[in-house]
Amino acid sequence: MKLVMFILLFILPFEFVAQSDTLNQKDSLGRKQGHWVFYGKDQPQKGYPAEGKISEGDYLNDRKNGEWIMYYKDGVTPKIKGTFINNRPTGSYQTYNRDGILKEKGTFENMRNSGKTTSYWPNGNLREILFYNEHGKLHGDLKFYYETGELEAEITFINGVMTDTVKRYYSDGGLKELAIFDSTGAKIDSFIKPQIIQDSTGNELYRIVEPNNASRVPRQPISKPIVPCPQQQESKIYNEDKYLLYEGYFKNCRLWDGRHYIYDDDGLLLKVKVYKEGKYHSDGQL
Repeated sequence: MKLVMFILLFILPFEFVAQSDTLNQKDSLGRKQGHWVFYGKDQPQKGYPAEGKISEGDYLNDRKNGEWIMYYKDGVTPKIKGTFINNRPTGSYQTYNRDGILKEKGTFENMRNSGKTTSYWPNGNLREILFYNEHGKLHGDLKFYYETGELEAEITFINGVMTDTVKRYYSDGGLKELAIFDSTGAKIDSFIKPQIIQDSTGNELYRIVEPNNASRVPRQPISKPIVPCPQQQESKIYNEDKYLLYEGYFKNCRLWDGRHYIYDDDGLLLKVKVYKEGKYHSDGQL
């Protein structure tokens, strides 16, 4: 037993050194290779704990390749997990809130969302189910949920254009609003007062109902940025940290044609939403 302990004590320190020597390595040309971990002490201007992690992942010839993790400022809690190929986010990703609860998951291709994206409320309930085509435009049957878990809205997009029907519900499941759009995104009709909508033969298609008091849950805005009313039609709007939030043409205090910039808590640009004719159109280039 003493011989075993002596061998372990002799070997373990060298194993630790060997493992640490595989981190943060550069080749003879000065290019980052293998697994890298960036700590607060490496970039003190970011305000992380000295031994807290800022980010970690793999490099190949000085370019990010493989899974990367970005952390909150506690240096422990993952904020974003995603895959990089040749220094560009490509493939699946997940984002988390400060409590470590999954906030969103989806797929990134060509610097834009692709396929199915699912987001969650802080309590873990579904928040949104969105679908994107290969060009990063909303495409398919989208669903939005109340924080309590009930279905709030169903909207159909075809290649970034709202079409067919938009249905909004009370939290008890009763239909609250129905809007009908043509293939160009133009609204044909809408129904909001309690009533029965019938087809040409008199068959009931939809029934707009009066809400129960318990159903009066405040609705979260869907894909429409709320902005201060700009003094000029073409404006730029910044937040208190002087980051650009909105730029473009405004109409009736609403972003009509332009871009909406979304940042994380550290000021890192996460997404650019493009609006055309007052509607969300697609995600722009970062």
